[in-house]
Amino acid sequence: MINYSDKHKERMHPKIEESAINGKHSLGKHPSFPEDDDNIRFDEKLISDRFAEVVKNLKRYMDVDDIDNESLPKIQIKLIKQCVELEKSNKKELQDLAIEFIRKHFDIPEKEVKLEANLVDDITLKNKVDNKDIKLELNDHSHLKNLNKEIYKRRLINALVCGLSSSSIVHKLIHEMNNELSDINPRLPNIYCKVLAINDYLLFVHSGNNKKNMLGGEVAVGINDEDVKIEAQALIFPVLVCELAKGVGELLAENGLPENEEESNYVKQKSDLEGVKKWDNRLGPALWNKIKSINENTNSILYRVFANLISKPVDEFNECMMEIFANTKKGKNMLMEISNNIEKELKECSFNEALENKRNEFKSNKYMDVNDLDNVDLNSL
Repeated sequence: MINYSDKHKERMHPKIEESAINGKHSLGKHPSFPEDDDNIRFDEKLISDRFAEVVKNLKRYMDVDDIDNESLPKIQIKLIKQCVELEKSNKKELQDLAIEFIRKHFDIPEKEVKLEANLVDDITLKNKVDNKDIKLELNDHSHLKNLNKEIYKRRLINALVCGLSSSSIVHKLIHEMNNELSDINPRLPNIYCKVLAINDYLLFVHSGNNKKNMLGGEVAVGINDEDVKIEAQALIFPVLVCELAKGVGELLAENGLPENEEESNYVKQKSDLEGVKKWDNRLGPALWNKIKSINENTNSILYRVFANLISKPVDEFNECMMEIFANTKKGKNMLMEISNNIEKELKECSFNEALENKRNEFKSNKYMDVNDLDNVDLNSL
């Protein structure tokens, strides 16, 4: 059952509503979902609340009381063309701004991960799982059962990655860097909000048999012995930011895969399917907010908490996520414990790094004597 808000007359597409009611989506009957509450499944309530949110956001940004579903795609195309026109003489500034924000938001040191962002007229970047069927020799039937658990775990992680890279991250950028965007063109922030609000809404009211992404964006994550690189392409700036964020999320998601390379590739091939991405985008933001809402840490801690959670063995992962999704005291305590441990590790790391820097300073000065100790700031250690 979908609980529609009495404040809004808008409804989901019948096919999407039917799939939601019957649990026929990318995360149907996921073992991490809590028990039914008041005769409504967790995922039904999740979808109901998310739809109410996107309806409210669209009406606010478009300044309307009623939404005309038929005209929205045309309006979106018009707004995208406006973005492209306003951005074309400022691509370099916008690309740099996207990278600057993502580095700051996720606390990514430049020496650890290379970021490349490009506003383009045509998406040429490819980031697809190899369609070649992977033959994996099973040890026994329990091996197969565990792999199926890993596949479902990966499905949830993919949805969470879509959540952390959704339109909300662009709204955060607009809030934090409004002056920079307005200096480029004061019309851009408002247009960006409208484009993203329309896109979020259309996910629920169009059945979406066409696979083409109207907004146009792609990201590729490259990991090798020499470096880690996230490369994103998009037609317009807000999508470029989302794609970069998704790349960071995909990089973090590597922590949730089996250690065995063959098993890892098998799980990715069975999980990272093109046909389920729209459901990931419908469910992901609401699922991510479940983690975010009970974690009061800074972004740098939050994403480390996420990496810690998904690195847990599959059964423990499902148990932890169930407590978090149910918003129980146990779930809050688990997140707090993980956060505290991460903060402690970061402080110890900073202390050891500062201490090592001081040692190097001392070694580089042959003539340092006892009087130089007066100049050492002990608070910096």
